[in-house]
Amino acid sequence: MEHGEGTGGIVQIFKNAIPLISRVGVLAGGIVTLLSVLGRVSGTIVTALEGFLLLATVITSGMVAFGRTQKVIEGKTKIIPLYPPRQRRIAMIFFILAGVFASYFFIRIGPEMLARLSGTAETIGTPTAIASPHIIVVAVTAPIPTATQTLSLDAQRTLAVEKAAQATVLARASWPVVLSDNFSRVANGWGTGAFAGDITKLTREISGGKYRWNVSVNALGGARTMPAMKEVSDFDFSVSARLVSGPNTAEYGVVFRFTDDNNYYRFGIRNDRTWQFQTKAQGTYLPPITRDQINAIRPGELNRISVSAQGAHFIFLVNDQYVGAVTDDRIKSGKVALNVNLYNPGDEMQIEWENFELRAP
Repeated sequence: MEHGEGTGGIVQIFKNAIPLISRVGVLAGGIVTLLSVLGRVSGTIVTALEGFLLLATVITSGMVAFGRTQKVIEGKTKIIPLYPPRQRRIAMIFFILAGVFASYFFIRIGPEMLARLSGTAETIGTPTAIASPHIIVVAVTAPIPTATQTLSLDAQRTLAVEKAAQATVLARASWPVVLSDNFSRVANGWGTGAFAGDITKLTREISGGKYRWNVSVNALGGARTMPAMKEVSDFDFSVSARLVSGPNTAEYGVVFRFTDDNNYYRFGIRNDRTWQFQTKAQGTYLPPITRDQINAIRPGELNRISVSAQGAHFIFLVNDQYVGAVTDDRIKSGKVALNVNLYNPGDEMQIEWENFELRAP
């Protein structure tokens, strides 16, 4: 027969608080999820809330599964569980699952989010690294040559060449996905927040399935951002982009096989219906290859930019249409980055990126 109950202390306080914590967490999660769907809250807030909910789940389920209190039963003080066996078993399942997800979150995402929230930036001459070694803002200080590049170029865009290239790219679409991001939240090391350098000013945010950049320069310059990833050699890459505002000469696209600031390839398109490819090898810019009158480019609309690389051969597509190919064997492997360039002092642009996908064999 139960005669009385000893003081539960802190344990009893937690027992009484658990229902309130759970309700607040569910309510906050519902509100922020709704706002996120409506594009009214930043991905950083959503990520922070996810961390809070995971931590709250670990704590509350742990209290249910392991919580104990003292009770006086038949004149003896005994330590007994706070909750019945069935509730403890369910809580144990949630405790294990939440613990696994929380560990992953704080190991992989936590440091990146803390770096973004701290707003720290490290300057290393040119370029400048922002909050992560994967995120680079570049001031292009060397003049870009205008002569024709001496690379082997598939200049004759015959129907046969186009069909062969598209068939090749289609076959590579079966390669496993290495990295995919729909930009529904801040993840994969993408940078957010504001940056102001000597040449480039940049703000970035992720929300509502879009990665939005606002870029301005006071001289020839640009910006690039890459996710946390390993180097790849052969790959098939696509990203969608829309130039919301800016001059027709504003270039947006991809940097690939990025080894360091002195070695990479760059491919980008412009709203004047041109595309440009350029190599930077051992610190030297090679003359760019430029092609105009590319009807596949849709000014003011969302454009799907694709680069497929195997060995020294690169195939370029815009909106799933072949626009050209280049052969260059200088750089064997590297990382992939989103990239923009502005060519006149005072230029400003706003761009939205969507649906990043990288495949590799």
